[in-house]
Amino acid sequence: MNDQTAERPLHSRFAGLARKLPHLPLATLPTPVREVAGPVGGATCKLDGATARAYGGNKVRKLEYLLGQARSHACTQVATFGAAGSNHATATAVHAAAQGLRCVNFLSRQRATKWVAGNLRRQIAAGAKIVYVDGDRAQRERQARDFLNGSAHKTWRIPMGGSSDAGTIGYVNAGMELARQIEQGDCRLPDRIYVPLGTMGTAVGIAIGLACAGLRVPLHAVRVVHETVGSRALAPRLFERTVRLLHALDASFPRIVFDPAVFVVREEFFGNGYAHATKDAVAAVSYAHTHWSLELETTYSGKALAALLADAVRDQRAPRHALFWSTYSATPAPSSGTGDLRDKLPEPLRHYLAPTAPAISAHPPRG
Repeated sequence: MNDQTAERPLHSRFAGLARKLPHLPLATLPTPVREVAGPVGGATCKLDGATARAYGGNKVRKLEYLLGQARSHACTQVATFGAAGSNHATATAVHAAAQGLRCVNFLSRQRATKWVAGNLRRQIAAGAKIVYVDGDRAQRERQARDFLNGSAHKTWRIPMGGSSDAGTIGYVNAGMELARQIEQGDCRLPDRIYVPLGTMGTAVGIAIGLACAGLRVPLHAVRVVHETVGSRALAPRLFERTVRLLHALDASFPRIVFDPAVFVVREEFFGNGYAHATKDAVAAVSYAHTHWSLELETTYSGKALAALLADAVRDQRAPRHALFWSTYSATPAPSSGTGDLRDKLPEPLRHYLAPTAPAISAHPPRG
């Protein structure tokens, strides 16, 4: 067993998967777990911001398999989708470049937040080609197809958020990784786990991995996107597709069944849309910075932590030990590339890099 296999419990337990799954070891694993002081009692943080030095966060685990697919199909370019400030598009650009792959990011508008400009700058610095797309999902897909038809490069297409069945496998391993850390005594068995629900691959993968390890821990997936992207209705489909793929690759992988009693989708922290910085999310980001020395953002991780904090206050007569799964990259923004880079962007996206970028009301794509 090599070091990479040992660091990935999914591979070490299921030899068939280790042999058959295209994979690139992008992440430094396992990511740490850290006990922190909760508002009532204690909590644990699973620090997936530290998955990689170049650019961390939850997307790196998915890209291990998605860029592995691109390599296995002899592609020289990858393409993906996202909103203007997409962490996924940013991670794809950074890690594709490190593997010598070109990257095309098809981006749509979103509400302006202070994190959008930084992610666009990272994508530009990584050499990504940024293409503006708009409309519904079908229209954006058609625009991307028309653009790629003229490309001289063999292209591997990666879905928004990296949440295909193959991408989700990265978080099946993560769920098993956490189970191993609990077994080894690195952290307590939590009563609940809190994680954002975006394109669903992170939350669904954790649920599969924990179930595979024999742990039945309620996972509170806090919805942060429109229901056409991630919801309690869509999650079982991704769950079933991922389990089916894993079982097809290695028949010893169990036929795990989706359990709605364990996979709990929380709706009440979404606010007025994607990237809407709710009061609870802003307060949660401030709490994490002050009490945990942990940097979060208000679009994804802040809303998941807001759910944990609200539950802790409400349930203080019977405090729980919760685990917060931090998905936001802990990699500091690069100090270079702070000049006017607007000419590197399509015209509809340039205002995000304006000296005083105005907030806009445009909603991101719904699927």
